Amino acid sequence: MSTGPIEWSLDLSVGDRQMDYDHRLFIYTLNSLYCTIDGGGDFMVIEGLLCRLVDVSAAHFVREERLMGRTRFPLRAGHVAEHSRLLHVLGTMILSYENRDLATVRATADAFRDIFLLHVTTFDQDLRQHLAETGQS
Repeated sequence: MSTGPIEWSLDLSVGDRQMDYDHRLFIYTLNSLYCTIDGGGDFMVIEGLLCRLVDVSAAHFVREERLMGRTRFPLRAGHVAEHSRLLHVLGTMILSYENRDLATVRATADAFRDIFLLHVTTFDQDLRQHLAETGQS
């Protein structure tokens, strides 16, 4: 399991401007969360960052799921299940925050980070390939 901030690289690109923008926003927000927690943990800032992660995630997943439906992506069900998994981890982070348990928020952020990176490098790359193969990229 990795810990800490994520550095954007072309390996994380899925070849879609909006999706890549969303992913960069995830990374920026998650990295800001790490910096805040590691810097002593201002609870109001953490709350704002967690809310932003939820908002960015929900909006991104809606856009991506519509794209998968519109392009008849055959692996859609598994991809959507991973979106639910990411949202579940975010929910765990929020509960930890509400209990003022920064150690668990930090550990859960690491789990979110790992699932996010796996998602982008597998599920989203499968979608990228589908869009390219069907001329929709």
